[in-house]
Amino acid sequence: MIKKGHLNLDEKGKTGRFDFPIDIFLHSLAEYACNNAVGVILSGAGSDGILGLRSIKSGGGLTVVQDEESARFSGMPTSAISTHMVDVIAPPEEMWKILSNYRDHLKGSPMEIPERLYQSESDVFKSIIQTVKDHSNHNFSGYRQNTLYRRIEKRMGINQISRMGDYLILLRGSRSEAETLSAELLIGVTQYFRDPKTWEQLR
Repeated sequence: MIKKGHLNLDEKGKTGRFDFPIDIFLHSLAEYACNNAVGVILSGAGSDGILGLRSIKSGGGLTVVQDEESARFSGMPTSAISTHMVDVIAPPEEMWKILSNYRDHLKGSPMEIPERLYQSESDVFKSIIQTVKDHSNHNFSGYRQNTLYRRIEKRMGINQISRMGDYLILLRGSRSEAETLSAELLIGVTQYFRDPKTWEQLR
């Protein structure tokens, strides 16, 4: 587990609902790094990693999974992809470039809404929210702007776009990107309501 920036061993059975080692590790990483966390699932059997990826995704982090065709054992990649919580699906030889570009993009992205958003890019930001509403019928105008901005920045990083205006152009021309961004903005807000075990326990 990641604790205070260090890798630590813990006794099995003390981690609550996380029973698998990769889930345990990724969940602890999500708690420590929040939206800076990156989870990568490679070739392997079984479904370990699904809950950990959900934790990273809910915290605004990046989730990357090896494509099934290149995996010697496709169980873990297939299970991860089936959650619809995956940002990038790629063969391992392409992952370094994806992660490197994403890191470089985030280096220039502040954690809080920059002053420029209230000035030169305010209208662009509002247009992005309106475009998502037009495509998905979800109105995010009442959401916390910091949260919206971080999720938009994440999609910009994945698409290797540095200017918000350029991302708006992509968004207006791609229904799939608009739907992806809409789903990204909903992560963490509706996850509780999409968890049957939670509702069964409540009942």
